[in-house]
Amino acid sequence: MNLVGFEHAASSDADKAKVAAVRQQLEQPLKLFGLSAAAGCKEDQQELESPLFGDAPKADDDGDEHEHGHQHSDIGAHYQLTCATPEKLTQVDLAPLFKAFPATQKINVQLIGPNGQKGVETTPAKAAVAF
Repeated sequence: MNLVGFEHAASSDADKAKVAAVRQQLEQPLKLFGLSAAAGCKEDQQELESPLFGDAPKADDDGDEHEHGHQHSDIGAHYQLTCATPEKLTQVDLAPLFKAFPATQKINVQLIGPNGQKGVETTPAKAAVAF
């Protein structure tokens, strides 16, 4: 997913504004993920990290050779939600996320639950993932 449109450090005012806008959107996960209101979900925790946000880049320990002086500006977003009536939660709709970040073409979703695991590729046209 390309959220800001660039990977370099934000140096111009326009780049800094774009990074701030993306961070603000990511800080509101309940607006990005369509969850059933009947499930009564609320956010418990969130963690956003990226060199774009001023965080130190993580060490590259995947064994790949990369160009010196070039770093990827990945954004890590981790959310923990609690739902009052989780049995009412039957799917997640990623349409709001696709709308917020229109350059996103697909999202690969990995689901792990009591009935097993599965992988699903979502697109703007097919954004709902059933649990």
